[in-house]
Amino acid sequence: MIHDLIIRSAQASDAEQIARIYVDTWRATYANILPRSYLEQMRYDQTILSMQRALLDPRIECLMAEERNQAAGYITGGLERNQDPIYQAEIFELYLLPAFQRKGTGTRLLAALAQRLHQHRLYSMKVWVLSANPYRRFYERTGGIFLSSKFILFAGRRLKADAFGWIDITLAEEVWG
Repeated sequence: MIHDLIIRSAQASDAEQIARIYVDTWRATYANILPRSYLEQMRYDQTILSMQRALLDPRIECLMAEERNQAAGYITGGLERNQDPIYQAEIFELYLLPAFQRKGTGTRLLAALAQRLHQHRLYSMKVWVLSANPYRRFYERTGGIFLSSKFILFAGRRLKADAFGWIDITLAEEVWG
């Protein structure tokens, strides 16, 4: 557990730090899942621009975790994108630098996002994660229930993705917080 960790709303000025976390964690996490050429072509400058747009979108909640002013990770979420009749909200991204993994940082970000979504009167949420992602068990450990699987075409590969959901994030907040 990291005691000096601060969770705060991300600002447009955080786009560069978020982009670095995004690119670096993708390269590490998906090294054995996605083509090397795809990961190598990921660029910080392009990612910074897309992060700036996302941070200015009022429909997206983005929270950053920091320890002693050093970025540790971030989470984004908002309304579920496919009009699911049960799951109102969705986690879009959750990425942590390796030094902050398995120390409670992800759980604290998850709890903070759930609290923020709850303030917007969203009471359930889900996440899609690649089945081969070595960190997918995090969602099970935090109480996510396996919902379904689907195949997606990404970077020229057919990949299996799993959905996990929390039907009542108000209950989950108590466990995570």
